[in-house]
Amino acid sequence: DAILEYSQLDQSIMRELVQKQVGQLNARLQGKQLELRLDESCLEKIGTQGFSEIYGARPLHSVFNRLVTRPLSEQLLSGNLPSGVLKAVWDEKQGKLAFNSLQ
Repeated sequence: DAILEYSQLDQSIMRELVQKQVGQLNARLQGKQLELRLDESCLEKIGTQGFSEIYGARPLHSVFNRLVTRPLSEQLLSGNLPSGVLKAVWDEKQGKLAFNSLQ
């Protein structure tokens, strides 16, 4: 038996955690010849919404799924995405991500 002490996470670590989520998603997208990159506005929005003063980064996974994974899956299933590198940008007017091809 051991006692583990955890330090509380702060907002500064969120960018790295969002990038880790993107890396895991890109690993799953390799079979579809797709790679996703997030611009700064997306990293900021997801990191802000995925952080809680009380729970730290625990909400990040569900926020990432809601803002990135599900919309990307819907676009893939509809056949609206080309293969290659996609850049996600935050669309303030629509309040969601927009996926643009970099090729």
